[in-house]
Amino acid sequence: MKEILNKEEVLAFYDKGMELLKQNYVYPEAADSICRQLAEQVKQLDLSKGISRTEFKQTVEQAMQSVNHDKHLHIFYQTETHTEISPDTVLDDHQLKARKTNYGFHRIERLPGNIGYLDLRVFYENEIASETAAHAMNALAHTDALIIDLRKNLGGTPYMVAFLASYFVSEPTHIDTFYRRDEDSHSQIWTLPYVPGILYGDKPLYILTSRQTFSAGELFSYALKHLNRAEIIGERTGGGANAGNYHQVTENIRLFIPSGMPVSPFTGSNWDGTGVEPDVEIPADEAFGAAYTKALTAVEKTYAAQADYAFLIEEIKKEKETNPLLHKNGS
Repeated sequence: MKEILNKEEVLAFYDKGMELLKQNYVYPEAADSICRQLAEQVKQLDLSKGISRTEFKQTVEQAMQSVNHDKHLHIFYQTETHTEISPDTVLDDHQLKARKTNYGFHRIERLPGNIGYLDLRVFYENEIASETAAHAMNALAHTDALIIDLRKNLGGTPYMVAFLASYFVSEPTHIDTFYRRDEDSHSQIWTLPYVPGILYGDKPLYILTSRQTFSAGELFSYALKHLNRAEIIGERTGGGANAGNYHQVTENIRLFIPSGMPVSPFTGSNWDGTGVEPDVEIPADEAFGAAYTKALTAVEKTYAAQADYAFLIEEIKKEKETNPLLHKNGS
């Protein structure tokens, strides 16, 4: 893979890339502004000796994202062999990676105090991941509070968001409307009327976030926050709401252009460029301790006066005394 892009390919990228942005970007006015930025930028570049891939990517993405902070706008370099890979091979690779990462369900655990913990890294497609998702939720069903860790979640499909959110609401609930520019259409996303297994009910739910939390991870946080169903603890999320597709601009460069956007039924807006604001804003590496303290305290209050649960109260007290991750000021 050549590290230097020549002048011809760079100019071709700007010409075709700006055309594609005007045709496809979900915000037409922003597309015009972005293209003006790119048109000025290309005039300033010294391309006599070409430009490195790294510098070009950084330069172009900075210009594209400067207008409305849309982090989905980015370029992707292909290797020379990438174009020879068939769609079936790409799909097989995607499904293999999904399987070997347990469909995004990185860790599922009952913590001391009967607190559930789910570390979810990707919202994979329902057709390949729903069985694992259902098993995970049923394994956690009898815990008394749940922590869902999205601090390393980079996104995925909104339909898995709806599937998992269905375990936390008692009836079908409208959580998102998606607008597509190319079709000028709106489609609604609802939680399901039925889930395989047991609803989690109204037990305490905490969602951990970081600046890395992105896209579908943000949708899940945003929806449950505005449903008043979960408490969000951690950092403001990455701020990537829009969805789209890669476009082949030159032989070796693709441009990802968002052509659709979510519209929340709760706010009439979304989190693009701003991120999801947590209810408790603290550094990401402190979020687990704060959430776990809150969960233990909630369970302790529930069972403190019930003699049958003395073993659980004892377990909670021991955990609070010995676990160095707990933050007493998080309760």
